Amino acid sequence: MEQKTKINAEEGKQELVITREFDLPIELLFKAYSVPEIIEQWMGTKVLKHESKKHGSYQFETSDSYGNIVFRSNGVIHEFTPNQK
Repeated sequence: MEQKTKINAEEGKQELVITREFDLPIELLFKAYSVPEIIEQWMGTKVLKHESKKHGSYQFETSDSYGNIVFRSNGVIHEFTPNQK
C-alpha cells in the first residue's frame, strides 16, 4: 500500500514539501484548512491567527491540561488558491 503522506526534504534547502492525499470533496478539504474552529478541532490546538490567502500567516498554540503552553508555531502561507492549491 502506498503512503498517503509524502515528505520531500532536499539537502541544502530550508523547506519541506509535504504532500497528502485525501478521499473527500475538495471543498471540504479546503474548509478544514481554512476555518479556524475546524483547525482547532482537527489539530487539538488553539488558532491565534490564520489568514487563508497568499502570503497570509498563521499562529497556533497548544497547552497541556494545566494551561501551560507546550507548543507554539507560526509561519507564512506561501500559496493559497481556494479549492485548487
